[in-house]
Amino acid sequence: FFFLMIRRPPRSTQSRSSAASDVYKRQVHGDRHSKETKTELVAARKFSHAKKVNVIEVFPDKQKLGKAFKAEHKILLEYLEELSTQGKKDMSKTLEAEGKVTVTHRDKTFEVTPDLVKFQEKEINVMEEKYTPSVIEPSFGIGRIVYATFEHCFKMRDEKRTYLAFPPKIAPIKCSILPVISNDQFLKYVEIIRNKLKRAGISCKVDDSGQSIGRRYARTDEIGIPFGITVDGDTINDQTVTLREITTMKQVRISIDEVVQVLRDITDNFLTWNEVLQKYPIFESKSEE
Repeated sequence: FFFLMIRRPPRSTQSRSSAASDVYKRQVHGDRHSKETKTELVAARKFSHAKKVNVIEVFPDKQKLGKAFKAEHKILLEYLEELSTQGKKDMSKTLEAEGKVTVTHRDKTFEVTPDLVKFQEKEINVMEEKYTPSVIEPSFGIGRIVYATFEHCFKMRDEKRTYLAFPPKIAPIKCSILPVISNDQFLKYVEIIRNKLKRAGISCKVDDSGQSIGRRYARTDEIGIPFGITVDGDTINDQTVTLREITTMKQVRISIDEVVQVLRDITDNFLTWNEVLQKYPIFESKSEE
């Protein structure tokens, strides 16, 4: 689950200006999309009853504009279409008072006179108000999520040993299976445990290399495997294994039949590692490096 949290800024002039600027920029983006796509990207607020609103309509004389400014008259028409209500009022007053107004748009300058453009103010009834909404555009790319997860879970035991403390629920591999000796007696139990884990839907990885068990613990820690099952001499005698947790590095002695259910309960958050430590006998290992 991903949550978008909007925090209210402190009550200061600078914060209010920043917030207003942010809203303005988001509205400008919406306006630009609308302009480029020739689509009205607006929302509307419905009124319970009609409201009287004063509007100003622009009436450009396209024939005279064409003669006066040739092909560039389309730039002036674009400017007039984009004028706000206040912009229309200001332009109308200037034309009336001075008889002309200078307009600059798209690096082109035009001198507009009353015979080229006329304005008419009138009152109309409206049932809704249209506006360009402010839109928050968050980016939740999978790369950012994975990076944040790695950064959050990266831990160091000392200057040389690091590990990834993934919660079992999201760890790609939940458990490693490590036989102390790689011979047929031990590998038989490795296969039994692997099949039980697969049937339970628990991902696992077997490391039966010839390295010491401590080095193999460190190697599985580096890739974020939260649990390790060790098959040792006692496994052959009483069908028990040791179960090791990555963060505490503590181990318990547990039967092969129980270990799969324990891992499933921990992964599904029905059981905690502390509860496991209280229920099963602690196994003291001297092989951690």
